[in-house]
Amino acid sequence: MSVVTRPVEWLGSVVGKYPFRAAGGLAAVGGSAVSYSSVGAGATLADVLAFVTAHPAYPVAAVVGLFVLLFFDG
Repeated sequence: MSVVTRPVEWLGSVVGKYPFRAAGGLAAVGGSAVSYSSVGAGATLADVLAFVTAHPAYPVAAVVGLFVLLFFDG
């Protein structure tokens, strides 16, 4: 096994064993990335609350995805 194929094989076996956790991780990363890129690094609490009230699906996806990633067994 080469250095290149070993991580790919490991990732494939983990995703094959835990597909819901993999989907939860993707949802958490995607929701977090969209939320962060939309709000920006120098955002105030008012900016974050305005984004959450205007677009609640992204933070919910991040929280639910993180919950599935950490606590769902399957």
